[in-house]
Amino acid sequence: MSLFVLKANGILDLPSARHLLEIAAGAQPNVPIVLDLSEVKESQDAALGLLVLSLGRAGHSLSYQGLGNHQHRLVEYLGGIRSRLPEDDWVTLPERS
Repeated sequence: MSLFVLKANGILDLPSARHLLEIAAGAQPNVPIVLDLSEVKESQDAALGLLVLSLGRAGHSLSYQGLGNHQHRLVEYLGGIRSRLPEDDWVTLPERS
Protein backbone atom coordinates (compact mmCIF):
# COMPACT_ATOMS: atom_id res chain seq x y z
CA MET A 1 0.00 0.00 0.00
CA SER A 2 1.35 3.43 -0.87
CA LEU A 3 1.32 6.46 1.42
CA PHE A 4 1.38 10.17 0.71
CA VAL A 5 3.80 11.72 3.22
CA LEU A 6 3.72 15.42 4.07
CA LYS A 7 6.87 16.36 5.96
CA ALA A 8 6.89 19.71 7.73
CA ASN A 9 9.90 21.40 9.31
CA GLY A 10 10.75 24.61 11.13
CA ILE A 11 7.59 26.50 12.09
CA LEU A 12 4.12 25.16 11.39
CA ASP A 13 2.01 28.29 11.00
CA LEU A 14 -1.09 29.07 8.91
CA PRO A 15 0.82 29.90 5.70
CA SER A 16 2.85 26.68 5.92
CA ALA A 17 -0.32 24.68 6.73
CA ARG A 18 -2.02 26.11 3.64
CA HIS A 19 1.06 25.21 1.59
CA LEU A 20 0.94 21.62 2.90
CA LEU A 21 -2.76 21.45 1.98
CA GLU A 22 -1.92 22.55 -1.57
CA ILE A 23 0.63 19.74 -1.78
CA ALA A 24 -1.86 17.25 -0.28
CA ALA A 25 -4.35 18.16 -2.99
CA GLY A 26 -2.11 16.14 -5.33
CA ALA A 27 -2.72 12.92 -3.37
CA GLN A 28 -4.76 10.28 -5.13
CA PRO A 29 -8.18 9.60 -3.59
CA ASN A 30 -8.16 6.86 -0.92
CA VAL A 31 -4.37 7.08 -0.47
CA PRO A 32 -3.54 7.42 3.24
CA ILE A 33 -1.78 10.66 4.17
CA VAL A 34 0.94 10.82 6.83
CA LEU A 35 1.73 14.22 8.31
CA ASP A 36 5.28 14.04 9.68
CA LEU A 37 5.97 16.81 12.20
CA SER A 38 9.14 15.29 13.63
CA GLU A 39 11.25 18.21 12.30
CA VAL A 40 8.85 20.97 13.42
CA LYS A 41 10.37 23.23 16.09
CA GLU A 42 7.25 25.34 16.74
CA SER A 43 3.64 24.58 15.92
CA GLN A 44 0.66 26.89 16.08
CA ASP A 45 -2.55 25.21 17.25
CA ALA A 46 -4.61 26.90 14.55
CA ALA A 47 -2.28 25.58 11.84
CA LEU A 48 -2.38 22.00 13.14
CA GLY A 49 -6.15 22.24 13.53
CA LEU A 50 -6.51 23.47 9.95
CA LEU A 51 -4.47 20.52 8.68
CA VAL A 52 -6.25 17.91 10.79
CA LEU A 53 -9.75 19.08 9.89
CA SER A 54 -9.08 19.86 6.22
CA LEU A 55 -7.28 16.59 5.49
CA GLY A 56 -9.98 14.66 7.35
CA ARG A 57 -12.76 16.35 5.40
CA ALA A 58 -10.99 15.44 2.16
CA GLY A 59 -11.71 11.81 3.05
CA HIS A 60 -8.15 10.56 3.47
CA SER A 61 -7.11 8.13 6.16
CA LEU A 62 -4.76 10.26 8.28
CA SER A 63 -1.73 9.39 10.39
CA TYR A 64 0.64 11.68 12.23
CA GLN A 65 4.24 11.23 13.26
CA GLY A 66 6.44 13.35 15.51
CA LEU A 67 3.72 14.94 17.63
CA GLY A 68 4.58 16.41 21.02
CA ASN A 69 2.28 15.92 24.02
CA HIS A 70 0.33 19.12 23.39
CA GLN A 71 -0.06 18.27 19.71
CA HIS A 72 -1.25 14.75 20.66
CA ARG A 73 -3.93 16.26 22.89
CA LEU A 74 -5.04 18.67 20.16
CA VAL A 75 -5.33 15.89 17.58
CA GLU A 76 -7.25 13.75 20.09
CA TYR A 77 -9.59 16.67 20.79
CA LEU A 78 -10.24 16.97 17.04
CA GLY A 79 -11.10 13.27 16.80
CA GLY A 80 -7.76 11.49 16.71
CA ILE A 81 -6.96 8.24 18.45
CA ARG A 82 -3.73 7.97 20.44
CA SER A 83 -1.73 4.84 19.79
CA ARG A 84 -1.99 2.27 22.57
CA LEU A 85 1.78 1.82 22.63
CA PRO A 86 3.51 4.63 24.58
CA GLU A 87 6.72 4.27 22.55
CA ASP A 88 4.79 4.44 19.28
CA ASP A 89 4.65 8.02 17.99
CA TRP A 90 1.74 7.54 15.60
CA VAL A 91 -1.76 8.94 15.91
CA THR A 92 -4.43 7.91 13.43
CA LEU A 93 -7.79 9.52 12.79
CA PRO A 94 -10.62 7.10 12.09
CA GLU A 95 -11.88 7.03 8.51
CA ARG A 96 -15.03 9.05 8.02
CA SER A 97 -18.01 7.28 6.53
